[in-house]
Amino acid sequence: MNQPLSKSFFIGIVFLLATVNFSVAEPQGDVVGFWSFELNPGFNLVAFPLLPDLPTPRDVIGSQLGAVEITTWDRGLGRYRWARYDPESRAWSGDLFLLDRGVAYWINLTGASEPQRLVVTGHPERYRRFRWSSLRAGWDFYAPTYGKTRELEELPPDDHNDLLISWNGQSSLFELAHATNGKEWFTNGFDRIYPDRAYLVQLNRDGSQDDNAELGLESPAAGNYLKESDQGGDGAGRMDRSAYENPPHPLVVSNLNGLPVCQPGGEICSGGFSVDVISDELHPGTDGRIQPTPRLLGRYFIPDDGSEAGIFHLALTVGRGDGQVKPGDRIYLVARRNEAQTRSNSFEVPEDAWMVNDLSFPDPMSASGSEGVTPESFTLGDPYPNPFNDRFQVEISVPRALMLRYTLYDLSGRDVRTVSEPFSAGTHRISFNGHGLSTGIYLLEVAYGSQRRLTKVVFV
Repeated sequence: MNQPLSKSFFIGIVFLLATVNFSVAEPQGDVVGFWSFELNPGFNLVAFPLLPDLPTPRDVIGSQLGAVEITTWDRGLGRYRWARYDPESRAWSGDLFLLDRGVAYWINLTGASEPQRLVVTGHPERYRRFRWSSLRAGWDFYAPTYGKTRELEELPPDDHNDLLISWNGQSSLFELAHATNGKEWFTNGFDRIYPDRAYLVQLNRDGSQDDNAELGLESPAAGNYLKESDQGGDGAGRMDRSAYENPPHPLVVSNLNGLPVCQPGGEICSGGFSVDVISDELHPGTDGRIQPTPRLLGRYFIPDDGSEAGIFHLALTVGRGDGQVKPGDRIYLVARRNEAQTRSNSFEVPEDAWMVNDLSFPDPMSASGSEGVTPESFTLGDPYPNPFNDRFQVEISVPRALMLRYTLYDLSGRDVRTVSEPFSAGTHRISFNGHGLSTGIYLLEVAYGSQRRLTKVVFV
């Protein structure tokens, strides 16, 4: 009597195990024991879709690429780990000893002028299916673990504020896909996911968007990692005193927490609009004084993608290359459609953040073709946050281009910090960090020509 029951129980267990295995490992018909990477001069953000046979940088890369640096972000250590190959000494140095599949790496071809090919041999194992739910809220990385190209739409986002960022090795710029209200990816940069590339993601889960979450790939605040020289060893894993070049990182700029660039109703935005990214470079004017001169850094087209009209995201690239912005650069955005345009407030490219979500446009575009109104007078807004424990920001408006000086004083009248720089006519956002300050009350004075404005801030 118990035999049928035992047989059914056995069949059930086999079915359960088969179901569990299928959810973890997805057999592929294109499983191979080698992989060929196409790498461009400079930085390449890659992932290994197979486990290398001998996973050391010396065995995987060797001298195939000439002068090269490879770096990855170590979450446990909270800093980069890196390895460098010097063709002259034919030696590897650094503290990155093993390479693994499903991990994101920056491969920087420092001595190449033409694209290079890297061939990697590995174990012909089953590729594992990536689980979107395994990523944390905030910034993380996505390193594909399957062996074929997939359409972007095959990875549906969890939330309409999720972001997915790809590195374009040919332009040396980041490209962004953001989730629409229909929880579908919208992008005008890329539409496929490749098994040998790594991607950055920013997930907005449980209704909270943690911009300060631990970065899964790299941290701008980590800086260059220096290590004392280790005289032992034959070159493999040996340290030196020189620092590698920090990889670039994205700066996502949006007006998600601000106002749309269009009037309520968004009619002027239907059909899309363009956004210019502009920096004010400093050049001598006809009178010999330093004046801000606008320089176009990039132009983006924002189609009508089904999300709220006039709300957009851009992924700028912070780095040293052409078309990239640098920490401390002052930039602003100009949105245009037909004859209408509007300019955002200017802001400094932050050193320790990857997102500027509250970009504001003081004057929206309108169907009448308004180009935005130049401020009529010099004004100083309220500091935010106040009190502050890291940094505070404050908006200023100036009616014409002029040198601006802003100074932070303590209550004894001592000059704690002074900055002077020219500003173009418009609305700008300036920021101060609390580094080196003691708890207490401070006064911020902003001088515009002969005019002065004063406000109080509290550091805690």
